[in-house]
Order: sequence, then C-alpha cells, then structure tokens
Amino acid sequence: MGEPLIESCYRMGLPIEGLMTTNATKALWVDDLSLAMETEKILLLNDDVQKDELISFEGTRLPSGLTRYAAPEGQHDDTVIALLLAYQAAKIPEAAGSTSAPNTDMTRYNSTRQTRTGLTTARRRATQ
Repeated sequence: MGEPLIESCYRMGLPIEGLMTTNATKALWVDDLSLAMETEKILLLNDDVQKDELISFEGTRLPSGLTRYAAPEGQHDDTVIALLLAYQAAKIPEAAGSTSAPNTDMTRYNSTRQTRTGLTTARRRATQ
C-alpha cells in the first residue's frame, strides 16, 4: 500500500496493519512457498493468470548478494505476491483460526507481530 497511504488510514482510525517487506524477507517467503509446492503442502488454483505469473516470476541477484524477486518488466506478479502473503498468514495460528499450531515456535512472535519468516508488520501509531 505504501507508507503514506498506511499513515492516512491510521489517522482515519481504520483497523489496519501495515506490512513492511524487504528483499531478504521476500526471499524467505519465496523459499518457503517453493518448498511447500515441491512437497505438495499447498495446492494451487487452476488459474491461468496465476500460472503465468508464477512461471514468469524471477529472481535477480543484487550487488548486495540478496535476490530481488519480481515479475519481469511490463508484467505483473500480483497473484504471486498474494499467494506468498496468504501462505505465510495461514501459518500464523491466530490467522488460521487457532490459538496453537503444531511445530509453531511461538517465541518468535513479539509485540510487533513478527512472523517466523522475519517479516514484521509496522507498529500501529497512536492516532491522538
């Protein structure tokens, strides 16, 4: 959404949480989803748009050594990003409708709602 839009929503009192991502956290998501797909822990939609976006989604090595994941120029990756987000959210017990989950290391969660992949949602700022 972008930081200015998130701030505007906070000021209006909307119940949202921003999500800050980096190349490093997106790489963790991609690795996690790739493994889930390879081990058939996730079933994909039979959707041509999603299939095309998954096929064209690519990683580019940056000078920093990190990998930037995105669609090639002029193409879209909206369904890929949505799939990455949905898969990560499904692994968070409270998002999946449970108070506990097997093999979940709850010590990795903190007040900034850090997920096991290291993605941290932005802290809600006071709107006084």
